[in-house]
Amino acid sequence: MFEEVKSVTKHFLVYGVGNVLSKIAGFILIPVYTHYLATSEYGTLELLELTTYVAGMFLAVGISESVMRFYYDSEDLKKRHEVVSTALLWIWGISLFGVVWFLLFSPGISLLVFNSSDYAGLFRLIFLSMMFGLAGEIPLAFIRAQQKSLLFTTISVSRLLLNVGLNILFIVGFGWGIRGIILSGLITHGLTSVFLSAYAFRETGFLFSLAKLKSMVKYGIPYVPGGLGMFIIHFVDRFLLQRFTSLSEVGIYSLGYKFGMILNPLVNDAFFSIWKPKMFELAGRKDAKDIYSVMFTYFLLVEIFLALGIAILIKDVLVIISAPAYHSAYKVVPLILLSYVLWGSYFQVQIGILLKKKTRYIAYVVAVSAAANLALNFLLIPRIGIWGAALSTLASFGITTILTYIISNRIYLVKYQFGRIFKLFGLAVVLYLVSLGVNTNSLFSSLLVKSILVLSFPFCLFLLRFYTQPEIGKIKEMVSHISRSFRLTFARPHSMRKE
Repeated sequence: MFEEVKSVTKHFLVYGVGNVLSKIAGFILIPVYTHYLATSEYGTLELLELTTYVAGMFLAVGISESVMRFYYDSEDLKKRHEVVSTALLWIWGISLFGVVWFLLFSPGISLLVFNSSDYAGLFRLIFLSMMFGLAGEIPLAFIRAQQKSLLFTTISVSRLLLNVGLNILFIVGFGWGIRGIILSGLITHGLTSVFLSAYAFRETGFLFSLAKLKSMVKYGIPYVPGGLGMFIIHFVDRFLLQRFTSLSEVGIYSLGYKFGMILNPLVNDAFFSIWKPKMFELAGRKDAKDIYSVMFTYFLLVEIFLALGIAILIKDVLVIISAPAYHSAYKVVPLILLSYVLWGSYFQVQIGILLKKKTRYIAYVVAVSAAANLALNFLLIPRIGIWGAALSTLASFGITTILTYIISNRIYLVKYQFGRIFKLFGLAVVLYLVSLGVNTNSLFSSLLVKSILVLSFPFCLFLLRFYTQPEIGKIKEMVSHISRSFRLTFARPHSMRKE
């Protein structure tokens, strides 16, 4: 079992770097955005991006999810290549067709979202960027299926450097504001999607199977209403905040939400990039359920540790990196972080649904959660603003995870280690509450004390007897190996000097 954990961890770390680098541009550029964009402009950018997100979801019809599933249906390399090539040809065709219509109706979309057609030009640019972004998803899914983590990371680094460089040039150098950000995304997505498509077709050739396409679309279609529900759960609160409060409130909440959902690129996306294909690969093993259970515990150990660190440090971090108008965003971050811990858990506990190809249940669960989210947002946002949005997100994510666990475990029973999981959550809550009492006059002192508090988390787990004896043995083995490596590193120069 530990060999499988080691394999997943190795690729997780590499994919983690790749995912973080591919999506961290927005975080690197926060000092730029918050100093060159007003809170209302930041809110405007958020609504532009979210509108294209939902448009792209309808065009893609879950095809990238289908690629990952159907790729492993056969050991025959040609059939696997046929899956990838068919999906890529489809996504290029449908996105080109769709974007033409979105370009034509940009004024109407602008009027619908902002009550003004003044943003039509920005919508046209961002719809083009969306088209290239969709085309790049299939080759990236192919690379993950091939488990070429180094290539994935190389592409992510290149995309990051290009995106950050262009953003700084267009925003700081040329003063183009929101338009500069969108142009940067358009150029970055355009270049990378062309490169990725060329790579994929070189590997697979130009293969197309109508029968395979029908099967993949059938598998992926439940992801569309499910994706719409997920859009409601994740993002509809921004639109309602605009209606009931202001674009400035949207901007502040969006910044806080960005830090709360950082768990997605740091843990969720990276982990599931390797875990999803590995999960299907392990399904035939006798100890598969035991591995699924243990991996869920390890996943939560990493995710809760990181969430705790961000929740405790975020207030001081925002003081350092953002303009004063954005500082109040820290208030909603802990609630959003907890929401995304539940979100990661939702993906973990849907194993039975995916293995048995019962993806329609995902749509049912998300429909219920989306309805609850809408109701809560309409009820709470007019009364308590961004707090209402954050609480609605937490509640709906909780509903999604609980319902998915119940349904999936009836299809395919996995006995998760809830005793250990409760220890993780309980300790994190206690340490966070303790951090609220840290009150120093020095920003440096505050960061130091809070950092020590965060780093105590894995050590406090020893006191709670969280780790099993085999795990303690592995930890001692790792510590011994690291210690021996340090001794060899520092002893070598000394011996050379004696010679």
